[in-house]
Amino acid sequence: MNDALQAVRTAIGYKSLLYRTKVRAAPSYKSRLRSYDDIHVVDDGVRKYVKIYSNARRAIQHLYDINDTNDCRALEDILQKYCAIKPEDLRANTAVLEVFTPGLCGQHASWLWHIKDNLAGRDDSWMTNFRRVMWLRAHARKCRWDKERILVSFEMECVVRSFKKKETEWRDLARSADLSGHRAYAHRQAAMWRGLKEYAEDIFRCVQMEVQPESYTVRLCRRL
Repeated sequence: MNDALQAVRTAIGYKSLLYRTKVRAAPSYKSRLRSYDDIHVVDDGVRKYVKIYSNARRAIQHLYDINDTNDCRALEDILQKYCAIKPEDLRANTAVLEVFTPGLCGQHASWLWHIKDNLAGRDDSWMTNFRRVMWLRAHARKCRWDKERILVSFEMECVVRSFKKKETEWRDLARSADLSGHRAYAHRQAAMWRGLKEYAEDIFRCVQMEVQPESYTVRLCRRL
């Protein structure tokens, strides 16, 4: 199964290379059509190894006794690791070839690329580059979300302070109003902003109890 997955990954990488070097760089429409012949040949190889992998996956399921609890648990672990290959898992990925292409920072690699390489896969330099690029993108995504956790807590405080400020402003207007209608309207607005402030405090308190982000000072001290 690992050899079949390695062959599928290699074929997808070669297909990505063909898209980059032949299809996109074709000088004419006729040359582009001829380039697709090579793509079809690679697709035939991908389908061949996908069929081998699927047959091996089905054969493994027959090796375990479904009436045995331990066998069922072991089979479940294997099937979670070696998932069924879907059409979207076989899409050509040019991320390794176009490292600086914008808009790919949030792209997640298929589970095919998380399986450990065999000896043939470790010798492929493009596989090493692909894993490096995906690791750097995952690390950048993690750092970005860590930053968002810190900023969101401050945004929560700003929202509560904004509602409190609006309540104070309308209270001051109510005190300085001469007409009873103006005072009633000002008190109504102050009550509305007070309700929004209390509602925001309750909601944000529940969220902060579930997730407690570290303060920026603590994170800075840890880095130093």
